[in-house]
Amino acid sequence: TFENVNYSLSLHQDAKAKRDMLVHRFYTIHQRLLRQKQFAPPENRFEKKREYIELTLTRSLLSESGVQKVIFGLLSCIEEGKYFLEDLDSHIALDLSEAKTDTGLFTENCFVLAEGVLEDEVFKVSGLFFPPAETRKQSLLMYPSMKSFGLKLKSTDRVRLDNLVADGDLENHMAIVLSDLWLDKPDV
Repeated sequence: TFENVNYSLSLHQDAKAKRDMLVHRFYTIHQRLLRQKQFAPPENRFEKKREYIELTLTRSLLSESGVQKVIFGLLSCIEEGKYFLEDLDSHIALDLSEAKTDTGLFTENCFVLAEGVLEDEVFKVSGLFFPPAETRKQSLLMYPSMKSFGLKLKSTDRVRLDNLVADGDLENHMAIVLSDLWLDKPDV
């Protein structure tokens, strides 16, 4: 769910605010993933068996070495030049040398799906993907009072935005938000 924060908003927040934001983002995207049929387990044991992609927690990987798994988490660089995938419980080192990627820009602190196997406590990634997108309409069905960026819209602005969406004028538009992007490093 989306909740109002109980501290003052500013451009430069403390570490707790950043942590809270990432945890909230993790839960939001994870919930969205589980609403997708390809990630949702059958609802009961009587439902016709169907294939689905089971998401594995990083802490559970250690007991399943050598088995193909899909994990979801935050792409981070805990040690200089070494990438990790973090979820709410733990983190795992990644070997991206043979990873095939989806289209898009992969940056530190973005949430991704990684497919691969665990070997010698390193997750060897064969595929790195972004979670599937969800339309605004689908998101609003789940979160009717959602305020994506804490924006307080007047009712006239809300009506105007809804009309633009209904007319299809915003069909091919998107918002791109980059964070923690260091342009002073040559490899960026």
